[in-house]
Amino acid sequence: MEQGIIEILDIELIGRDDAGAPIKRAFADLDGVTGIDVATFDGVESGILDGDDLESIASELQPGQIALAVVYEDRSLAMAADAWTAIGGVELFSGGIDIEELDRALNEGNQS
Repeated sequence: MEQGIIEILDIELIGRDDAGAPIKRAFADLDGVTGIDVATFDGVESGILDGDDLESIASELQPGQIALAVVYEDRSLAMAADAWTAIGGVELFSGGIDIEELDRALNEGNQS
C-alpha cells in the first residue's frame, strides 16, 4: 500500500438485522477485539458497495456472523499500461474477471 501498488477503496462491516436483511455495521460494534484500535476504522467506509453487493455478501453469513469486505485496486501493472498507452497502445479491456466465469472456462478447458 505504501508503494501505491494496492489502493484500498472501501472497507465495510456487513451483517444481517433481526429480520435477516443485510446491513452495514459500525466498527464500534465489534466487541472484544484485542490488539487493534477499531476506532481507527471509523469513517473509512466509502459507500462503494451497493445493495446488491451487500445482499450477496450477507447471503453467505450465518446468524450472528459479520463479514469484513475490503474493496481494493491492484495497480501493479498501472505503470506498464501507462507506458503502453503513451506510445499509442490502446486498452481494449479493463476490470476484474468474474470468478465463476473463470472457473467455468478453466473447467471447460480441462474436459478435453
